[in-house]
Parts: sequence; structure tokens; C-alpha cells
Amino acid sequence: MTPVFPESEPPLPDAPGAPAPWPILLVLNYLKETLAADPLAPLVMGLKRSLKAGAALHTGLERVAPGPVRLQSGRYVLFACLQLDTLVDALPDFERASQVHAFVRACVEGSVPRRTLWRQVLACRGLTLGQRLKALRILQNLDRLVRDTEALLDTPERRRFFRDTLGALITAVVEDMNLEARARDTLVALAPEYPAMGLSGLEVLWLLQGRPLEEILAYRQVLGQGEQLARLEDDVLEVWKAFQELPDEAAVEARVDRRNLILRHAKNLGWTMRASLTEACRIAGFVEQRLEGALGGIEDAATARELRRVVTFFPTYVDMMIGQHRVAAPARAEAAEPPSAPRLAV
Repeated sequence: MTPVFPESEPPLPDAPGAPAPWPILLVLNYLKETLAADPLAPLVMGLKRSLKAGAALHTGLERVAPGPVRLQSGRYVLFACLQLDTLVDALPDFERASQVHAFVRACVEGSVPRRTLWRQVLACRGLTLGQRLKALRILQNLDRLVRDTEALLDTPERRRFFRDTLGALITAVVEDMNLEARARDTLVALAPEYPAMGLSGLEVLWLLQGRPLEEILAYRQVLGQGEQLARLEDDVLEVWKAFQELPDEAAVEARVDRRNLILRHAKNLGWTMRASLTEACRIAGFVEQRLEGALGGIEDAATARELRRVVTFFPTYVDMMIGQHRVAAPARAEAAEPPSAPRLAV
């Protein structure tokens, strides 16, 4: 595929300046948000990721009254997405990620007695001792999440919806490590069903608040588009930071997470990392434009505001870090779209 922005053009500009550090009270509030869901979260995720997790939870739940609904919604995102991704990200290969996935599925499905499963995790030789202990903590968290959440749901249909949503998120987080299956990934082949950024936490919140399942499903497409944009922005931020700190393309390639779509795109199409980064910003502009159109078409104003707050949180955070970088789609977008533009399955 021919780059939309040739490498002879100016590269993505540097940010105008580093953002000011978070105020200490804000940092404490974010950490408090994470610790309320899991007091041992820093041991599983580290302090930096725990603060970022708290920021995400605070943004998504700041207007939800304290209580079981708020707590379980936050735990869903923290346990099934952020903590599990931290563990999987540290594993050297998909074989070990699959071992963790098997343990997590057995826990969520209740197919293995709890104590038997704990013993199996602690005896797993494919994981280091530290990884086993983190996996055990995540399993204990997920076990509590399932039991406490299902106790709040009043029908088998709503409990099944919760388990299906939870299972899809867990599978997506783990399958992202399957680099063999994703060997040909490019930026213009975004997984339309990709749910691993945790935005389905809003569905769980609505589920616990009693919204009808049909109404929840009606907004899944918007959340899916938000997932796509969040995933792109996560990868853009990682590559941009690497370019700020390292002297050349080879060093950037070595630094970036092997799952990064910008890295995969560059390797599969023979592009430089900077050209791939510029393309990611262009495609993010298309995804953002489509997301804005979907948000603008929502008739219920309160729901639209809630969705907007959730799906724009991470892109806004990235803008704070590196400046405005998404390339606005041209008036005649059809002429500039890549041959296989990202599509969202309904």
C-alpha cells in the first residue's frame, strides 16, 4: 500500500512541551480509586499502571454513586482488562499466555474447584514464581467479581450477558499475544470486534443499573469504534515516546511492544516506523470522525454524554501528552481512505 503521507514530507511534529505533572491530590484520588477495587493492585500492576488504571476508573465512574454497582463496574475493568493485560504483557510467548487463559477460563466458568485451581496455578512450571503469584491474585479477584456481580443480577439472561461480555474481554486480552495469528496485521485491518481496551465496562455498569439488554446492545457499535480509536492511540503514544527518547528507527523498533500495530504495519509493508506512525495518525482521524458521527446520532442526551466521556478519555489523555496529532479526514474522504478501511462489525 502506498503511504498517504510520503516519507519525504515532514514527520509527525513533536509535542509543544511536556504536560504538567498531575496535581498530588488528583494522583491520590486516582490511586484511591484503584485501591478501593483491589488493595493489592500495585503488587500486580506496579504503581505507574495503578495510577493510570485509577484515572480510567475515575473518569468512567465519577458520576456513579458509591455502592456495589460502582464497585463491581470498576473491578470488571481493573481485573479482567488492566491486571490481566499487565500479566500477559510480561509473558515471553503465547504458550504461556494460553496457560494463563486456561486458568482464567476455568475460574470464570467454575469448571474446576477453587482450591484445586489455586494449587494448579502455584504448581505451573511454565510461569515464574512471581507470575504464578500474580496469576493467583488475578484469579481470586475474578472469582470474587463473578460471584459478587451475579448476586446483583436478577435474571439468568442478565447473568449470561455478563459472563459472555467478561469472557469476550478476557479472550481478547490474551489473544492479542497470539502474534502468529496476527502476523499479517496492518493498520488498515483493525480488528473490528477488538474489545480489549475495557470499554465494555460501560455495558457492565448499565447492566448493573438495570438497563434493558436491547438498549445496551444498541450502543455496542459506538463502543466498538471507541475501542478502535483507543487501541490506535495507545500504540501511537508508545511509538511517539520511543522516538522522543531514542536516536534511530532500529532502537525504536527494539523498544516498542511486539504487539504494537504500528510496528506490525511497518514490518509487514516494509515501511519506516515514522511513516507507519504518520499513517496511524491519519487512520485515527478517520476512526475519530466516524465515532463523532455515531455519537452525534444518539438521541438520548444523557447517554450520549456518558458514551462521549468514556470513549474520548484516552484520546484526550494522549492529546495532553503529545499534542494534537490525529489527521482530520478530508472533505472527500473516499479518495484518501486506504483500500481496506477499518470496518466495524455490528
